[in-house]
Amino acid sequence: VHVGHPLANADATIAMVASIDAEVIVFPELGLSGYTCGDLFGCDTLLDGSMAALRRIADNTDGLRKMVVVGLAMRVGVSLMNVAAVCYGGTVVAIIPKTYLPTYREFYEGRHFRPAGTEDPDTVRIDDVRVSFGTDVLVQYGDAVIGVELCEDLWTPIPPSSHAALAGANVLLNLSASNETIGKAAWREDLVRSQSGRCIAGYVYASAGPTESTSDLVFSGHHLIAENGLLL
Repeated sequence: VHVGHPLANADATIAMVASIDAEVIVFPELGLSGYTCGDLFGCDTLLDGSMAALRRIADNTDGLRKMVVVGLAMRVGVSLMNVAAVCYGGTVVAIIPKTYLPTYREFYEGRHFRPAGTEDPDTVRIDDVRVSFGTDVLVQYGDAVIGVELCEDLWTPIPPSSHAALAGANVLLNLSASNETIGKAAWREDLVRSQSGRCIAGYVYASAGPTESTSDLVFSGHHLIAENGLLL
C-alpha cells in the first residue's frame, strides 16, 4: 500500500492479481487509498483518485476468470462511506458498505464515514452504470454465493455475514485493517474460525500490512482462510 496514492495502489493491485492463481482475490479494507489517511479522507483529490483506481482495476478484470474485491472510500449521496467493491468481467458488479464503524480507543472511523443504514440506496451510479449497493447484496460466482463484510463487522454480536449465510451465502469475505495489540491475532483466528463454523461457510479474511504503519498503529498483514470451523 502506498498511503494516499490510489493510482499506485491500483497498479500494485493489478500486478498482484496477475501473479495469483485464484478465482476470488480479496484485498484489505480501504486498500485503494490506505487505511491510515486520517483527515485526507476529506480531500476530493484522494476520493477522485480512489474512484479512478477502482475503474482501472475493474477494467483489468475484463477477460479474466478472477473476481477481485477491493476497499475504498466512496461518496454516496452527501455522505462518505467505507466500502468494498466487487470487480469482475471488466466492471464493478457490487458495492457493499461497512455497517459498524469503530470509534473508540485508537479508531476514528466515525469522524470520516457514515455507517450503512436503512436510508442507503439500492444502487449507486459509477459512470453510466447502476451498481447494486447494500449490506444485503450477494454475488453468485459458479457454486459460490459470496457475502462481504468489513473488519469491525465481524467483531459485533451479530455480524452482517450471519445474515448473509442465512440468505444462502457459502463464502464470506472480510476486508480488514485490524491493527496489532497483544493477544489480538489469536482473537482474530478464533473469530474467523468460529464464524465459518456457525455459518457453515468458507471465510476469507484479508488485513492491512506493515506499509500501512504511518501513524501510531502497527499492521501485520494477518490473512486467514477458514472453512466450516477449521482454519486452513
